[in-house]
Amino acid sequence: MIKRKSNPGEVLIVVSKLKGYIAGKDMRTGGDLAEALSEKVKELIDQAIVRTKAHKQQTVTSKDL
Repeated sequence: MIKRKSNPGEVLIVVSKLKGYIAGKDMRTGGDLAEALSEKVKELIDQAIVRTKAHKQQTVTSKDL
C-alpha cells in the first residue's frame, strides 16, 4: 500500500473542467462525482507508482498506467 501525503478528501480533479466536459455532452454533474473520480485517479496513480518502483525508476510515466 502506498502512503499518501495528501489529504484523503483532497480533490485532484479540476471541477470546472469536469463540469464543462459533462455539460458538453448535455448531461449534469452530481455533487459527489468529482471526489469519487479523484479517488479513482489516486488509485490509478498508486498502481503506477508501484510499477515504477518495481522497475527501479523514480519517474512515473504514461507507460506505468
